[in-house]
Amino acid sequence: MLSKKQIAQLSDEFETKMPQEILAWAIGEFWPQIAMSSSFQTQSMPLLHMATRIRRDLLIFFLDTGYHFWETLIFRERIASEWQLNVLDLYRDTRWDVFTRQHTRTLPVEDSNLCCFLHKVQPMQKALKDIKAWISGIRRDQTPTRAKARILELQEDVC
Repeated sequence: MLSKKQIAQLSDEFETKMPQEILAWAIGEFWPQIAMSSSFQTQSMPLLHMATRIRRDLLIFFLDTGYHFWETLIFRERIASEWQLNVLDLYRDTRWDVFTRQHTRTLPVEDSNLCCFLHKVQPMQKALKDIKAWISGIRRDQTPTRAKARILELQEDVC
């Protein structure tokens, strides 16, 4: 495993590298304990395409929140089939089924943090349990917090 210092140094070096070079390094370094998450939205497709050209059998996590448009789910299925992707759908823990059924329409509005935790954070934490590296598609232009994102980061709080 890389030290915090090594991660910081590599992250600085990667600032001048092409995404394909960074992906090739990460996949080579952490294979087979590496996975990628993808929303299968327009802005996530280039990264998904690049990564799966390096390693077609790369594990791809898709968070099925239950709130996607049908068009998104159909597109995800089509791309997974055409590109022969190794997609694993992640779902909320079934222990929350009764609660979420009762609050399906109100939960995202009344408590977006809880909604996100149940449908995204918890399933991702569980999926990452045996994974050493996670390729995510966050972009620095999305939020002020993400503007400070490093190319490589140690995620001590994931699991």
